[in-house]
Amino acid sequence: MKKFLFTLAALMMAGSLCAEEYLYIPDFEVKQDELGTEIEVAVSAHFDAAVSAWDVYFTYPEGLTCTGVEKGDDWTIATYNNRGRAIQFDAPLYGATEPYDHMITAIADAGYNEDKTTYGCVKWLAGDYEYYLTLYFEVAEDFQGGQIAIKTMPACGADNREGVVPCEKNKTYEKVCNVTVEGGAAPEVTEAPVITYNEETFTVTATGNGEVKLYVNGEEVENPYTFEQTEEEVTYTVTATAQEAGKEISETATATIVVPAKVVVPEVTDKPVITWTVDNEAETVTITATGNGTVILYNDDVEVARGEGVATYVVPFTEDPEGEEMGFSATAQEEGKEVSEYALATVEIPGKQPVVPEVTEAPVINVEITDDAYIITATGEGEVVLYVNDEPVENPYTIARGEEDQTIYVYATAQEEGKEMGTTDVQPIVVEAKAGETPVDPHMTGYWIVTIDQFGNEVWKELLPDNGDYTGIVRFEYADYGTFPYDPNKTEEENNAMRPNVEYYVYVDGVRYGAAEDGTLTVLGEALNNPLFEGENNYVLANASGRVYNMGVAIDNATNSMYVYAAVAYYTDVNEMNADKAVAGVRYFNMAGQEMQEANGMTIVVTTYTDGTTSAVKVMK
Repeated sequence: MKKFLFTLAALMMAGSLCAEEYLYIPDFEVKQDELGTEIEVAVSAHFDAAVSAWDVYFTYPEGLTCTGVEKGDDWTIATYNNRGRAIQFDAPLYGATEPYDHMITAIADAGYNEDKTTYGCVKWLAGDYEYYLTLYFEVAEDFQGGQIAIKTMPACGADNREGVVPCEKNKTYEKVCNVTVEGGAAPEVTEAPVITYNEETFTVTATGNGEVKLYVNGEEVENPYTFEQTEEEVTYTVTATAQEAGKEISETATATIVVPAKVVVPEVTDKPVITWTVDNEAETVTITATGNGTVILYNDDVEVARGEGVATYVVPFTEDPEGEEMGFSATAQEEGKEVSEYALATVEIPGKQPVVPEVTEAPVINVEITDDAYIITATGEGEVVLYVNDEPVENPYTIARGEEDQTIYVYATAQEEGKEMGTTDVQPIVVEAKAGETPVDPHMTGYWIVTIDQFGNEVWKELLPDNGDYTGIVRFEYADYGTFPYDPNKTEEENNAMRPNVEYYVYVDGVRYGAAEDGTLTVLGEALNNPLFEGENNYVLANASGRVYNMGVAIDNATNSMYVYAAVAYYTDVNEMNADKAVAGVRYFNMAGQEMQEANGMTIVVTTYTDGTTSAVKVMK
């Protein structure tokens, strides 16, 4: 029956400790009259902590055949349910079939699965169980004895009960039972162990077969064992024994070990500290070593200063402007102590810098442009010299404008007394040719829509009217102005918010439309969904043949493109529109936009009136 339970104090060990859980059989002897018969052997259990389930493996000696396994008298588990009432669990035994060399003890009521993947959580309480299992053996008539090995692997399920110490997961414990036969031959004696001693680490070790025990002055110690040095030499008597399974204990090995006295090493002075400061005004570097006791400062292993607690050495700046590196070291020694380790430092000693004279501020070059020449002037302090194409010239310098553009390279110098010369960068100046007569702009006639692309360039597209009700439609693809995204899943306001604002204006017969009074341009994207005949994007214009167009922009969501339209609104007579106006002048242009003296062939006649307005008409002469 169960002999005892561990006390609560024994169970409340630190969580970092690993509890031991194992099964074992005490050594036993088979009587002569038991040879050739069946015997019964009790298997005991030892639990440092509560255990729920085990994998158990048996190894049997030759001549001892296991014929069955049963639960022992200590099998029932006392525990408590979730209401605190005492209950009993009867743990099942799985795998206890021939050849009876592997089995699992578990608790079915706590969730153990027969597929051996899940173990129960209700546990046997810690303690010693004398009759945990019962084994039945057939003993051969010629059985000579041997060993029964029991290897156990406890399950480490969760258990929150107070005092439960967790077992070490996957930890395997193995115990050996020696089985002898009554009247059999005397067992062999284990060979005596060997004692070795390491004089550097003061460690003694006993090595041998089986279980080896080490003793110092008659008391068992850990193997190996390290001696502590004292201020005096100490002699120890060391013994050791060894015992293999199934054999007698060995003879005692003996050794005398002398542990020398501890060597007293004098204390060492702390290492000093090396610092330095730079005085740019005095052009010196002061190197200081501070420490305890006598401090000595060295430069390249040569003593340069010493003192009590501090040593100071002053180094002047070098004549080399780039300076140099100097290596310093220092030691310190207090009374009654050893000299310190060396403190090391590399110090950058600056060099004396040459005196750099002040530089005159660079002069300023100005360019004045007239109809006939470029006038270049350099102004500054002191003596100012102007250079053109790397040659000194008069200041100011005048260069006439020719028939073609030409590039000259200009710079200037200035120098005040007692200062270095100041110089401008060389700058190229393009002397443009004299302005000729302005060629006729082809955009002065006809209908044009002008947009400003993403690079700030003007993109011109001509509106060519046809004979239908809607004329002059011009489409702009994305490349003309960027992108006008459209999402059919969004509202009209959301689509307009995604579209970029693109500036544009309209040019008709040389007259620009679409700029506000402050000079800003109409912006595409402000009212683009349906601006036909409404909003600020529309302009009523009359062409030379009498057609009046309402011009504007719209976006075609079906094709994701923008177009400019000119819709016919009504007809009128140009002559009637201009009947009350006084003519200021008439000019003639061919279809290439070149001005002519008189109409010849297909001609565009541009009439300018005294009120500043113009009209253009195509005629055939």
